[in-house]
Amino acid sequence: MHVRDLGLDNSPDSTIWQHAQAQGWHIVTKDEDFVRLLLTHGFPPKVIVVTNAQVPARALTVYLGTQLERIRHFLFEQPESGMLVLRMP
Repeated sequence: MHVRDLGLDNSPDSTIWQHAQAQGWHIVTKDEDFVRLLLTHGFPPKVIVVTNAQVPARALTVYLGTQLERIRHFLFEQPESGMLVLRMP
């Protein structure tokens, strides 16, 4: 879900964080503010940070599709980790 689809696109990051936590969702972001929230509050939610991602949404979607195995591993097989950093080429 995109924050826009939830009506949260103009909400503070802390509100998005709390919503994701309450729903049992994880966050995919290009925004370092969520890294600060993770470091302050711990997880859940887990955070996937995509760097070097100043690209159209379609290109980001395609890139994330190429990283599905890493993302699945992080989300479901690494209970001790709260953050995954992916760098777009």
